[in-house]
Amino acid sequence: MSMQSVGPTPPKPKALRHIPGDEGWPFIGRTLNILADPKGEVERMSAKYGPVYRSHVLGETSITALGPEANELVLFDQQKLFSSTYGWEIVLGRLFPRGLMLLDFDEHRLHRRALSVAFKSGPMKSTSPSSMRGLPRGWRNGRRSRAKCSSIRR
Repeated sequence: MSMQSVGPTPPKPKALRHIPGDEGWPFIGRTLNILADPKGEVERMSAKYGPVYRSHVLGETSITALGPEANELVLFDQQKLFSSTYGWEIVLGRLFPRGLMLLDFDEHRLHRRALSVAFKSGPMKSTSPSSMRGLPRGWRNGRRSRAKCSSIRR
């Protein structure tokens, strides 16, 4: 399941009424169900309404689309139909304002390419020795020292 929104602007909730689903209680919708048991809630809703259904979570009407075909449609999004900004903003906007995951289309691609240089094997290997100096000796060698672990637990 991915958090994406349809189109360059979020659709009005009334425009989504043709999609089967249950928006739950007024105002809180199905938020408490999702928080209490996210996997169970998705399983219950998909069993009742199918792999594409409408619900109301975190103050927003949302559409869940499950399965490999749905994920391919939404995540590859070659026609630029879905917005990550509108899908994730309510969840991640305050933690990562204008973060890579919140950018759409060409802007996302531009930033992703710029960042990808730092995550290639050469740059990662060059930062590895300095990162390793901060770890306890037992962890640096690929095993945890029992003495260090017991002192951490206290």
